[in-house]
Amino acid sequence: MATSTNRRPTQPADCALYAIHRVTGATLEIFYADRARAQAFGVRGAGWFWRERGSRDVPSGPFLVCLDAYCEAMAVAQHKRTQHIDDRE
Repeated sequence: MATSTNRRPTQPADCALYAIHRVTGATLEIFYADRARAQAFGVRGAGWFWRERGSRDVPSGPFLVCLDAYCEAMAVAQHKRTQHIDDRE
């Protein structure tokens, strides 16, 4: 039986996925926030969010599926590294 990635996760709200960007080394946190948790950081809707681990920045999101949050997190981490290299030159 196939499962849908659009369903709310069955994991507790405090459970997050962590990824380390293989080039930049940035540790990225990807998590699901229900409406109440999302409102706590100023976002209206529930969904998947991401931010660099340990960051106090407002998480980016919401995304309908976890994979979308992951892909954007990886792209932004790569872009930040490219900007940092360009700034040094």
